[in-house]
Amino acid sequence: MILLSNADVMEKRGWNESPFAPYFTNALFSCDIGYIKPEVEAYRTALKLSAPDADNVVFVGDGGSNELQGAKSCGFTTIMTTEIIGELWPELIPVRKIFADFVIGSLTELI
Repeated sequence: MILLSNADVMEKRGWNESPFAPYFTNALFSCDIGYIKPEVEAYRTALKLSAPDADNVVFVGDGGSNELQGAKSCGFTTIMTTEIIGELWPELIPVRKIFADFVIGSLTELI
């Protein structure tokens, strides 16, 4: 599993101590790879590490930065999580879920 994040240098500093870090084989941060979501190159960089083709890739995110649209344009299956934005910005859900193949309320639904 690969993390693809638009995090900057300061935001990524705590990644290695994150309780989520052990669940990912690779973590790609935009400040390191030189691309941000939704740039196609960001997804292609992740794809090179994960699978030979987009048919086997699932992208999960809340849709910020048009990330679901970017993932969809690369042929990825997309899952939108509303766990955080549902509480903070519920009005954004209808616009963002247009590019989601599936919508879940919590990441625990993936287990």
